[in-house]
Amino acid sequence: MSGAVRQPAYSFHKATGQARVTINRRDIYLGPHNSPAESLDRYSDVIAEWRIRKPSERCEPRGKVEGRRVCSGERSAVDDRRAG
Repeated sequence: MSGAVRQPAYSFHKATGQARVTINRRDIYLGPHNSPAESLDRYSDVIAEWRIRKPSERCEPRGKVEGRRVCSGERSAVDDRRAG
């Protein structure tokens, strides 16, 4: 396995008729499935943000917070509060 991260898939939630994407084990509902002006646009926005935020192979574990990783260019809410 190459270790490459696959792009999260645009999928159909049958019970609600909604489009969804699962990122970090969390479902994000995008609107009516296959609606070009709503769910497909929202999917593009969510994936664009995911591409910016996805972990790189250069991530280092963060000190006291288990499971949290800090990557180059990533800022946390704590960093934002300190800066402002």
